[in-house]
Amino acid sequence: MSENGGIRTKPFSYTNVNYSQNFKKLYLYASYNFGYSRLTSESKTNIYTPQNGNQNYVLNSDNIGRSHNFQLNLVYQLNEKNNIYFSGFYTARNVDEMGLMNGDIPSRASHNKSYSDFYRFSQVWKSQISDKFNLKLGSYQLINSTNSNFSAVQNNEDLSQKLNNDTPIIIGFADASLNSKLGTTEFGTRFHSINQKNENQSFVTNQLENAPFTYNEKVLSFYLNHSYQFSDRKSFVVGMRTESTFSDYSFKNNLIEGEFSGNQEYTNFLYNIGYYWNNEKVYQSLSFRKQISRPNYAYINPFRNLGGDITQSAGDMNITPALHYSLNYEILVNKFVFSLSGSYVDNYITSFMEDNNGIILTTYKNFDQVYLFNGGVEYNESFFNKKWNLKPALYVTFPKMIDSQYDIKKPSPITSFSLQNVVDLGRDYMFTLYFNYTSTFKDGLLKHRHNEMVNASFSKRIKNFNLTLYANDIFKTYKSGSQTLLEDYSFNSHSYNDIRSIGLSIRYTISGKNFRAKQVEDINDKTMNRL
Repeated sequence: MSENGGIRTKPFSYTNVNYSQNFKKLYLYASYNFGYSRLTSESKTNIYTPQNGNQNYVLNSDNIGRSHNFQLNLVYQLNEKNNIYFSGFYTARNVDEMGLMNGDIPSRASHNKSYSDFYRFSQVWKSQISDKFNLKLGSYQLINSTNSNFSAVQNNEDLSQKLNNDTPIIIGFADASLNSKLGTTEFGTRFHSINQKNENQSFVTNQLENAPFTYNEKVLSFYLNHSYQFSDRKSFVVGMRTESTFSDYSFKNNLIEGEFSGNQEYTNFLYNIGYYWNNEKVYQSLSFRKQISRPNYAYINPFRNLGGDITQSAGDMNITPALHYSLNYEILVNKFVFSLSGSYVDNYITSFMEDNNGIILTTYKNFDQVYLFNGGVEYNESFFNKKWNLKPALYVTFPKMIDSQYDIKKPSPITSFSLQNVVDLGRDYMFTLYFNYTSTFKDGLLKHRHNEMVNASFSKRIKNFNLTLYANDIFKTYKSGSQTLLEDYSFNSHSYNDIRSIGLSIRYTISGKNFRAKQVEDINDKTMNRL
C-alpha cells in the first residue's frame, strides 16, 4: 500500500493498494489506485493576423482530475514449460477544467467537462517447446470511450461543443525464437484492427454543426530478426519487417454538402542492422535503422475542436506516413559514454499553426524532409566508497528542415544538460538531487523557449515503511513556450503548468515468508503508444 500526497497551488493525492498471492500453480496480483489532482496554469499569448491585427491576452486555467484504476493479473503454470497469462485493466477518469481569458479580446469564460472509460484485456501463452525453441501466442483487446462537453461565453455569445469518441482495438500476435549454432533467430507476425467513431457537435453563432467522423485501420506485419555472436567480443544483429496498412475514413458535415472520404493502402519494408564489439577497456556499437510513423485518426480528423483559448485545433485528411532513417554510433570508454547519430525523415509529421480567416488553427502537417545530427556524452562516477553517485549528461542536436511550402529560417542547435546526484546517507537514508536544462532553440519554423527544472527528495526506510519527502520544480522554472518565425502571421505563447510541488510519499509492505513474486506479462505494444 502506498499514499502520495502533496501541495502544488492546490492539494493532490494518489493512493495505491496492491495484493499478491501465491497458490500451487496460480499467481494472482491485484491493485487499485485512486488519484486526485488539481492543477493551475497561466499562458501569455500574442497573436498577429492580417485580419485582426495584434491580440494579446492571458489565459488562467484550473483543472481538477479524478481517476479510479483497477488491475488484475493471473499467471497459471500448466507445467514447467508452459505458462498462461491473463490480465485486465480498467480506468475511469473525469476532468473539470475552468478557464478565464482577458486581454485585447472580449473576456472569455470556459468550462470543459470530460469523462472517459478505458478497458484493456490480454491473454498470452508462453511455451518452451524445447531447449532451443520458444513460442509466444496472444491477443490484446482495448476499448476506449470518451465524452467531452465544452461551453464558453465570449462577448455575450454562447459557444458549446460535444464530442463522443469510441475506439475498440484488437491485436493478435505470434512470436517465436530459435537458438542454433548460427545464432538466435526471432520471427513472428502481428495484426491489429482499429474501428474509431467520433460523434462531433458544435453550437456557434446560433448555428448547429453535426460532423461525424469514422476511421478504420488494419495493419498486418511480419518480422525476422537474427543475432550472431562471432566471439566473446563481437556480435552482429540484422532484422527485417514488412508492414501492410489498409485504412479508410469518412467525414460528414451538415453545414457542407457532400461527404469527404479517403483511404490509404501501402506496404513498407523496414530493417535494422547492428554491429557490436569491445576490448578490455572500450565497448562500441554501430547500427542503422529504417522505421515508419503512421498517422492516426487524431491526425486525420478535420473537425475543429474548441477550447479555453481562442485558438482552435483540427486534423488534416491529407496526412501521409513518414519514413525515418537513422545511423547511430556509441562508444563506452572507462566511465564515459559518447554517442553520435544522424537521422533523415521523409514526410516528417508534426503539429503546426496556420492562419484561417483570422483564427490560429493548430493542425498536423507533412514537411518534405528533416535532418537531425546528434552528439552526446554521459559520465558516471562514484565517490566516498560509492556513497555519492554522480551522473552528468550533455547532448547537442542540430536540426535542418526543408519544405517547399514555407520559408524555412536558419535553425539553431538544441542543447540539453542533466545532472543526477544520489547520496547514500547510511542507516536507510537516501538523498537525491536532479537538475535538467534545455536551451532556447529554433527549428526553422518555431522558436522554442528554454526551460529548466530542479527536483530533490529525501527518503527513510523504517522496517516495512518507506517514507519519501520530495520537492519538484523547486524554483518554478519548468516553463514552456513557442513563437512562429513566419512573416504573414505570428503566434507567440509562454505558459507554466503547475509542475512545482512538495509532497510526502508513504509505502507500507506486508509480505509472507513463502511469498515470491512472479513475472507478469508486460504489455508494450507500439499500436497502443501510437494511439
